[in-house]
Amino acid sequence: MKSGIVIFGICLLVNLAVTSSENEITTYPENTPEMEVYRLILDSPKASFQHLADLLVMSQGEYGKYPDAKSRRERLNELNIYNMTNLQNPETTQLDRGALSKAMMNYFKLDRGMIFFLTGAERYALKDFQHHGLMQSTYSEWSKISGSQMIGIFNACEKAQQKKENWG
Repeated sequence: MKSGIVIFGICLLVNLAVTSSENEITTYPENTPEMEVYRLILDSPKASFQHLADLLVMSQGEYGKYPDAKSRRERLNELNIYNMTNLQNPETTQLDRGALSKAMMNYFKLDRGMIFFLTGAERYALKDFQHHGLMQSTYSEWSKISGSQMIGIFNACEKAQQKKENWG
């Protein structure tokens, strides 16, 4: 009986360890090279607000120009893409689809619906984003996202923008 309880306890601990490592947000030191950061974001089971800032600054070709995480977040604010100044821990705060939608709508200057234009609310950014066909309508603004999903959505936005530019 005792050995059964011990084995059960060990299995439970192993399961908790595996589950917690799968649910962690990937972080990295300030001096991590740009392509290594990209790979770490891609492999992260949870995307953070810092991952978003790093990805968008990379896409601007300015990653090396802003050597620390805080300056990259401030750069998004300067460009009116997304304001992260009130976030407590952007490196470990998981990104949701509403925030991602708002940042992508602003970054790619996608057409805005009237309510998002008036309010700037993430909920309506997501609705407009879904209207553009860049995310399924089954998600709410609070749905969390992984690093690979974030990069996939970014790539879909780039393709949509290129298609729009080539058409008109």
